[in-house]
Amino acid sequence: MRELIQRLSALDDDAASAMKIVAHFDALLAQGAGMTALVRGAAVLSGWPCGLHLPQHSIYARVDAQGKSIKVPEDPSAVLDWPHQFLEDGSDGVVWLERPADLPGASDAVILERLAAGVHLTIERVSPPAITDDAAAVEILTSASSPTARRKAAKRLRLSETAMVRLVAFRAADDSVPEQSASLDSEIGPIRVALVEDGQSFALSPAGVGPLVGVLEAFRTRSQAVAALALSSRINPVVSWDQWGALAELAVAGARLTHPDVERVAGLASDPQLLDTLEALAVSDTIRGAAALLGLHHSTVQQRQTRIEAVIGFRIASPAGRTRALVALAAYRVRDSTARTEPADPKLS
Repeated sequence: MRELIQRLSALDDDAASAMKIVAHFDALLAQGAGMTALVRGAAVLSGWPCGLHLPQHSIYARVDAQGKSIKVPEDPSAVLDWPHQFLEDGSDGVVWLERPADLPGASDAVILERLAAGVHLTIERVSPPAITDDAAAVEILTSASSPTARRKAAKRLRLSETAMVRLVAFRAADDSVPEQSASLDSEIGPIRVALVEDGQSFALSPAGVGPLVGVLEAFRTRSQAVAALALSSRINPVVSWDQWGALAELAVAGARLTHPDVERVAGLASDPQLLDTLEALAVSDTIRGAAALLGLHHSTVQQRQTRIEAVIGFRIASPAGRTRALVALAAYRVRDSTARTEPADPKLS
């Protein structure tokens, strides 16, 4: 495919762009990406916000040009003013691309056609009649599917509709993910998600644990589990959103801002040992406690603390300093995890 695209680029730029679009959506479908991931792909390729509305499934998704989720339009009919395409299954499902009318795009039709086709294939894969395996059931319960679909998915997993669960997010390459899990795309890249009943254990590998909710509401905690996964580290591989409380919200919000504290922590990233030491100092009351957590002599940790404080510009020893350091470190980790998934290809016009 790459060779064909290179040859086409020398002959016809439009044809080469179309092939890139086809290859992009084919790769997403091969990875088992969900509908939001498909919309995100269309937005990034086009350079404009994109959306999806499936009335029969009560699914509404909209992302901006960077692939970040945004609110749906207040007037649903407004989407018909933008380039759009209805799904061919007669369901009134529609996808759209929010390019202004005075800025036509040569690739819009191809993007919308591949997006609509990909959404249709995904519906067939995860619709209630097709719930024949646990992965599809988990995907439905962790996505904004219809209530009927979620109830049938819970039944497939032998979960009561009143069961209390936590959504747990793992890195896609993790070998210790529970068998009942699904592959999803996320803001921090490919992940696998599982539903863990209250009190149920799972392998202690890097994981982000969402808050305890009813199984039919698990999809609402997906972003929280993903953010918790982004906060995981060598020192603290399993991060629970509940344990962080308001600090988790601050970390996620801080990752979207340019703050000196976050930038200074980023200055330590070339030496992972310093980041580990900063975290140990932030979660421990004393240098000896941090040393025990790291398995190092306290004098070594004290020397590292001096180096770290010279970079970040404030003392960590006080409660306020530890909290400040922890939020800055968490914001950096969320931002770093997100940045590593940003597309390298230029936008298509």
